[in-house]
Amino acid sequence: MKSWYNKVYGKENGGKTNGQKCRLHHILERGGGGCKSASRAEYSSLITPKVKSAFTLAEVLITLAIIGIVAAMTIPALVTSYQKKITAVRVKKAYAELVQVIKLSEVDNGNMAAWDFGTYNDVNETRKFLEKYILPYYKNITECSTGKDYSCGYPVSAAGVNYQLDNGLGLSFLKDFSKKTIYINISLSTNKGENTLLGRDAFYFEVADGKVFPAGWYNGITREAILNDSFVPPWDTGEITYIFACKKLPKDEEDLEENIIYEYRHGCTALLFLDNWEFKDDYPW
Repeated sequence: MKSWYNKVYGKENGGKTNGQKCRLHHILERGGGGCKSASRAEYSSLITPKVKSAFTLAEVLITLAIIGIVAAMTIPALVTSYQKKITAVRVKKAYAELVQVIKLSEVDNGNMAAWDFGTYNDVNETRKFLEKYILPYYKNITECSTGKDYSCGYPVSAAGVNYQLDNGLGLSFLKDFSKKTIYINISLSTNKGENTLLGRDAFYFEVADGKVFPAGWYNGITREAILNDSFVPPWDTGEITYIFACKKLPKDEEDLEENIIYEYRHGCTALLFLDNWEFKDDYPW
């Protein structure tokens, strides 16, 4: 018998197999035995691999182009969303730390209303005040500049003193003796210089009567008012004094004066505070 035949187990019913696997051997069994001889064509079909079709170069290039377009549309949004979440967490943590500092200071120095705020607002008096009431309750805080210097983040005032924590946060303080209030800018980034933006890189708080709130905060303020240019009255006269808003700067923001930028972004910390430390979709990032 020819050695290129295989034994294929199956029923002798028109050559159809019974589902059992056949061993591919080189001899043909004579007679019954439940095995049927295979022809050359059948044998060839068993051992010849099927040719699989592949993508053409054009199809691959088109697929890559589509992936690139989708990535260009979605990745920036994902990065911004991630930045917002990280920023919100850091601001909330810095706020909580400031609240704790004030509480610890009141334990040692009495109620804030009784603290000695001095009789003048300047760099030296602010530094002296901070050295007694604030700095001892921060860990690893270092003075890095004074006044309107952006090397430590967003400065709060020409009469302020600027510090940096070992975790990279920038803190700019000003005490107001007439209102017995402390104003603080907390900068999450200290390397952006004058490009530091309120409500994205820095956040503005004030402390009065031992309580920490976003700067400019007043009872009854709403997020709708902040997004639509709320006017904030001072505590004594009730007259309108300045715009309290949070909105994007005009396209020519590099040419805007500081007071205009301040009015556009002054209310952003309050908006974040109202939204429970979450940047909503309509937040002017």
